[in-house]
Amino acid sequence: MNPPHNLQQRHQVAPNTLAVSADHHSPTAARSATQPVSRSAPTIITIDDGDDDDPVRANAAEKVAVDYIRKHGYTQSEVQKSAVTASQNSAAPQVMDLAIEHAQVDDEHRNTLLMLQQPELMAAQDIRRYEHSYKELRDWIDGSLDIYKAELHAILYPLLVHCFLQMIRLKAPSEAKSFLSRCSAEFREGTTSQRQELISLSGIATPQHLQENEVSNLFLKNRYEIHLSQYAFELLMAFLADVPSRVVLVRILNMHCAVRLDEGIEASRTGGLIAKAKEEREVEAGFVPSKDVHALLRTDVLWGRLRPEHYMIPDEDENATNNQNNKQKPTADKSKASTDAKSKAEGPKKEPAEEEEEPAVREDGTLSVSRVPLKKYRPGAKGLETSLDRKHRAKLFESVTSQGSCSELSILCYTFTNSHEDGLNCSAVSEDGSLVAAGFGDSSVRIWDAATSSIETGGQASSEYGRNRLIGHSGPVYAVDWTKCGRFLLSGSEDGCLRLWSQDYRTDLVCYKGHNYPVWCASFSPLDYYFVTGCHDRTARIWNTEVVVPLRILAGHLADVDSVRWHPNCNYVATGSSDRTARLWDVRDGKCVRLFGAHRGTIHSLAFSPDGRTLACGGDADTIDIWDIASGRRMQRLSGHTSTVWSMDYSREGAILASGGSDCKVCVWRATDWSSIVHPLENDMNGNGNSHDGESASGKGGGDGVDADGDVRMSGEENGKADDDESKDKDVDEAEEEKKEAAKKRAELERARGSPLLECFETKETPVHSVKFTRKNVLIATGSFRG
Repeated sequence: MNPPHNLQQRHQVAPNTLAVSADHHSPTAARSATQPVSRSAPTIITIDDGDDDDPVRANAAEKVAVDYIRKHGYTQSEVQKSAVTASQNSAAPQVMDLAIEHAQVDDEHRNTLLMLQQPELMAAQDIRRYEHSYKELRDWIDGSLDIYKAELHAILYPLLVHCFLQMIRLKAPSEAKSFLSRCSAEFREGTTSQRQELISLSGIATPQHLQENEVSNLFLKNRYEIHLSQYAFELLMAFLADVPSRVVLVRILNMHCAVRLDEGIEASRTGGLIAKAKEEREVEAGFVPSKDVHALLRTDVLWGRLRPEHYMIPDEDENATNNQNNKQKPTADKSKASTDAKSKAEGPKKEPAEEEEEPAVREDGTLSVSRVPLKKYRPGAKGLETSLDRKHRAKLFESVTSQGSCSELSILCYTFTNSHEDGLNCSAVSEDGSLVAAGFGDSSVRIWDAATSSIETGGQASSEYGRNRLIGHSGPVYAVDWTKCGRFLLSGSEDGCLRLWSQDYRTDLVCYKGHNYPVWCASFSPLDYYFVTGCHDRTARIWNTEVVVPLRILAGHLADVDSVRWHPNCNYVATGSSDRTARLWDVRDGKCVRLFGAHRGTIHSLAFSPDGRTLACGGDADTIDIWDIASGRRMQRLSGHTSTVWSMDYSREGAILASGGSDCKVCVWRATDWSSIVHPLENDMNGNGNSHDGESASGKGGGDGVDADGDVRMSGEENGKADDDESKDKDVDEAEEEKKEAAKKRAELERARGSPLLECFETKETPVHSVKFTRKNVLIATGSFRG
């Protein structure tokens, strides 16, 4: 630290002082000690040598003074002469006066010498300074105005953690633990994530533990971002600068935190939204660099859904019919075609409208072209949605919009009993709800068939039990997921391996190796073929079933990847992590295109709306955050759970969001507030009525069809028969418009009534591990009985 510039004033040196002259501004300070130097205004450093009869302490002070003089370029003869003079003067106090001029004492130099002379005393003072300064700041924030208390309270948690870590670095574990227990009560009662982090930190006792603990590494290696208004930041800095001992908190803010000045806080405060501003600040605080979030928003996200032609092979019979009709055209058409060919050869004139490129996302919410190669399926392939599924599908949209309830919803819960010994870790339900799989801590995967009695009989035969038990992993199984056809099952384990099992043969077909740490989650894409996994190594990996090595490695999270989910169009993957953030990745190049957060805790569950516009994130925070993918903004927060949210899923048309958690609840939410409805007709092949199983859905050629409301209708025998009476069509259109307007008004009325929570179904003693909507909109929940 440079000395003050006003050093011309002379001061008399006290008897028990050490006066050291030094020139900090001389350009010859770096020269050899044997070369003469010119002296300017000296600095007087005074230290109290304590007991004059203590020779050890006196020798230490002399050594410090000699080292200091040599460092600043004084000659060796002067040093020796000063030392001899000080040693010969035994009657007088031990003083070395090497300066003729005197100046004001520099506090930084005094503290340095005192620390070298009395290190134990200085360490104890630093430890007490951390705790005392933190308590003063906490009391000051609690006594501040309500309009600033919410945002200022966000800085307490990172300061508490770093004060504790600094005490551990100073080798004071007992004082650090007592400080953490006394000052962390308000955070232990807060979110689950903070409570778990504090429990993890309480086990740290030595500086070596700081390098081994995941939470300490997260705080020490990354900056904790805090959002404050301009005036709140000025108040904070004025308070910290008021007392010199609070500089330790300023040092923590400077080294380990990133304070962002947000003008939006001031705007929300002027609008009187204090409670809402408090919630937003608690969410935004965390390890999320806002500059990276804004930079990612420059990348466009193609959120549209897939069109059937992207993954369906056209029906051969339809192609053959079209070819036959083309051959039977009259000769006049051929002459006309030849004329058109000549005009094309001459070069057609392009209009400006024809030169414009087709938009990536069409007006109907579908993609023009899929940028990811997809596997093609023939009509009627197992695993694809059929018109029969839509025929028997529960009309949840009508009950939600017209009645404001979920009276049409049916829920089935599968409960695993006597599963504590084996340790149930995960479970999954097939697409049609007929198969249930679970992963256990004894390295096994077990399958039950709901269509038979084997899932109901607890005392099944040993041979059947052995057939349902899949052995292959060498560690606990933490992730399972079914393919859409229900023929294959994917599992991930602590051994870092992924295994693909056959439902028909009850054996593993492929072992995928790429992770070196436990695999926490796995998910198949909506069209199978691709799947994604999340691991303890802070990465997610994209695979396909034909290659045993990963196609993409998604790296960017600061902690474990605990949840993964595919976007409905298979072009993007969402990941949730213990670093309290969710990320959206482009499958084509493996780059991150959106960053959502920070959340209040670890993200354990993700769910995309069927229209692909929004992403729901749930986890340790006891709440569910709804994010808009295009803008990257949080649209809504759902509060209803009292503990960790483990699983979420949307109904087929997107009218309802279901969530299950460790609080033994299944919550049903009205999703029409933020999600648009997906009509079944838009999922048909080419939009011409060809359903996935090859049945006709239009009036051409006869057959059954599905209208935009999901109702089944019979087509007429002649084309255009329904258009004979235009007045009737007009009346029908007006009736439909009135129906939509009435539904819209009812939805607005329900939205004004309050929370979007429609119903909450509670179990007795069964935490809900997973929730799944079948193709017929039947909600299936699974959990392990803990009674």
